[in-house]
Amino acid sequence: MSLFIYLFSFVYNFRAVAFAQHTMESIDGRCTAEKKEYEKCFNAWYVGEFLKGGGRKNDPCTELFEKYNKCLKKALLDLGIDVSEGDEDE
Repeated sequence: MSLFIYLFSFVYNFRAVAFAQHTMESIDGRCTAEKKEYEKCFNAWYVGEFLKGGGRKNDPCTELFEKYNKCLKKALLDLGIDVSEGDEDE
C-alpha cells in the first residue's frame, strides 16, 4: 500500500469516527435512543469493515435499523404522515 493511500485512509477514518461523535437528535425525541444505537453500530461497521473492503456482507446493524425505522414510522404516523405506501414489508 502506498504511503498516500495509507495516509488518506487514516485521515478519512479519523474524520468518520470524529463525525460519529457528534450526532443529531432524531426527528422525534422518542426515537433518539434507537437512532444513536443504530448510528454507533453503523459507524463502527463502516470504519471497521466497509472501508476495508468488507462490502455489505455481515452487516450487524440491520436489526437496529429496523427498530429505529419502526419508531420513526410510528412517530410520523402520530403526526398524521403515513409513510407506509411503497413499503415492501407491508
